[in-house]
Amino acid sequence: MKDGHARRDLLSDPKSAKFSATLDLDRPRRITVTATGPSSPKQAATIVSSTQWVPPGKSIDGDDGWVLELPGFAVNALDTPTEIDLAATQKIPVHAKVTMMCGCPITPNGQWDANKFEIAAILAQGGKNLRTIPLSYAGKPSEFGGDIDVAAKGEYEVTIYAYDPADGNTGLNRFTVTVR
Repeated sequence: MKDGHARRDLLSDPKSAKFSATLDLDRPRRITVTATGPSSPKQAATIVSSTQWVPPGKSIDGDDGWVLELPGFAVNALDTPTEIDLAATQKIPVHAKVTMMCGCPITPNGQWDANKFEIAAILAQGGKNLRTIPLSYAGKPSEFGGDIDVAAKGEYEVTIYAYDPADGNTGLNRFTVTVR
């Protein structure tokens, strides 16, 4: 992942997800392939598709074959509070597990470097964003956390997101909390 590759170098490995099919074609066909994933967490699922011509008797499985890439991040909100007592804490704790779509872990200075991603939480109320706070690496691979200060009672929506400014990959998760 860290070394450059020459054009047409094989990039996949035997552990990559794959689907194989044999089509009995009598003439060239324009084929569309669609992939959806991951199945968990549900809000991370994305759909990608690609279309290309396939002539009869010709294989498209050379080298890496026909590659579809699922962009984004899988974001899971962990230990989400549904209610907090304003008199006791005045903070909404936010804890999330953020991975690449393939499930690869994110760590500071790691293969997938947390320092290169923006991982944050947005506090909203009544459809209006109130503040955004960055989430810090929580000491375990792919775990990030922080606290959002709240000053008033009410219903709040917390959106946790991960964003890669290098390519725009984004993933998110939401939860609602009542401050009493």
